[in-house]
Amino acid sequence: MKNILLASTALVAFAGAAAAQVEVSGTAEVGIVGGDFRYAGTDGDGVSQLWTDIEIDFIATGEADNGLTFGAEIDLDEAANGNGTDDGGATWFVAFGNARLDMGDTDGAVDWALQEVALAGGSIDDAETEHLGYNGNYGADGDYDGQIARVTYTYGAFAAALSTEIDDGGDFDPIWGVGFQYNADFAGTAVGFGIGYQKGDEDNSDATLIAAGPALAAATSLEAAYAAVDDIEAYEVIAASVDVTLNSGIMFGLNYAESKYGDAGVAGAGETEQYMGVGIGYEMNALAIGLNYGEYDDRYGIDGLETSGYGLAVAYDLGGGLAVQAGYGLSEVEGGGDDYDRDNYSLGLAMSF
Repeated sequence: MKNILLASTALVAFAGAAAAQVEVSGTAEVGIVGGDFRYAGTDGDGVSQLWTDIEIDFIATGEADNGLTFGAEIDLDEAANGNGTDDGGATWFVAFGNARLDMGDTDGAVDWALQEVALAGGSIDDAETEHLGYNGNYGADGDYDGQIARVTYTYGAFAAALSTEIDDGGDFDPIWGVGFQYNADFAGTAVGFGIGYQKGDEDNSDATLIAAGPALAAATSLEAAYAAVDDIEAYEVIAASVDVTLNSGIMFGLNYAESKYGDAGVAGAGETEQYMGVGIGYEMNALAIGLNYGEYDDRYGIDGLETSGYGLAVAYDLGGGLAVQAGYGLSEVEGGGDDYDRDNYSLGLAMSF
């Protein structure tokens, strides 16, 4: 992390104001990726490919005379779309005491409250979380434009959040969310609990199912049917997590979620989706290993559709911001007697600056 202190008269508007601070950080990745889940060729088989990626983040912060702090962060590789009603990969915040407002490319109440089950390691293309049994606790985030406003308040070990995301077209009700966290240390063992709830507009969920209708009707295989419903959006989500970190460097995580979808008059649709995910991680010295598993029942509210998957990540820190990372994910889909599975992998170097 490079810190640049900007204290020119252009940035200090009046006497006694605190100087603005800009932090610049970056990451870069290089390696090889493959597998038939994310990198399938024209024949459906996995194709190994070279991988490169780079990200640059700017974080600017300041403080007003009354103690109110403020700032903004932008990820340059997401900034092409600008801002306005689209977050453009940027986030803004204003905070005072224990209260804080975040707006832009930030998490809704469910994602903010819960701990994910990918607990250690990491890979250059997130292979360990890009499988069909992984739930990133997104709740209903991104069902509209992805621009979210979230207010949080922290009191000791407790924290609470309220969030909203608004439909730019004005056709559907806003998505509202509420979340709670409790994080404490018991004799050197860190324990965290999270619970969250989000609700949007059922008509929006119906609309996404209707849009998938032609492809769903034309599907001649389970794989084609699953691809057709992949964009169906939930309108109500309730989720909870618990995570434990021991002094030994071992970590455990458990997630559970229920999501409701519209049916739009489609037979077999409109069921309540249930999700369960578990993870274990280990970090000691330069080595980090993480293993996660998750499964969905009635995926996307489709009766009998089940998806599951495993993810493994291994990372070794070489020092100075350079690490070797390897990741693997296996996805399985079941339903209608036409089951199938797909995998993906990656291996390479991750750099942080």
